[in-house]
Amino acid sequence: MNAWRSQDWPRLFLEKNGLVGIALYWTLIGGGLGVGFGILPKSVLLLIPVLCVLLWLHEPLAKWIWRHPSPPLGEALVTGFFELFETVTGYASNSLSFIRLGAFAVAHEGLSALVVSYSGGRWGWLVLLLGTILVVGFEGVIVGIQALRLEYYEFFGRFFQGRGQPFVPLSLQTNGGRHASVGIRA
Repeated sequence: MNAWRSQDWPRLFLEKNGLVGIALYWTLIGGGLGVGFGILPKSVLLLIPVLCVLLWLHEPLAKWIWRHPSPPLGEALVTGFFELFETVTGYASNSLSFIRLGAFAVAHEGLSALVVSYSGGRWGWLVLLLGTILVVGFEGVIVGIQALRLEYYEFFGRFFQGRGQPFVPLSLQTNGGRHASVGIRA
């Protein structure tokens, strides 16, 4: 969306987070599973090398189609190859990292079962109440950590573009005419 708004067509169409990269990811996952289960014909997998070549040659293609600045051809081929390798391995590692969501569900079930198993007897309601508060608090910390990780690692790495502009914190005018700064100063 950011590439569309800024009319950066090479980034929108040819880069790993653009349309070619998205098509490659879903062709690897969906095409592989579809062929494996017999839902799709094997010819769908012929898209994979085509998309890999487009991703590998994104800089020369951007120069040829949109007159976008590009390094010399030899350098673009070498860096393009390693970027393609990093992209494909990144697809695999990022997809596998979502297994942690299943681990969180298992941890929730295990902790909840533990609380329920100790909640019998005269003071069972107290054990259930305190245990539930403890489990919900623990899971809140986990959710907070995951949200921070997504924001600072995943989103900034994919969407942030520095462009050399200095950070200017948000300032709010107070009643006394002085400014109260909010944020981190550069």
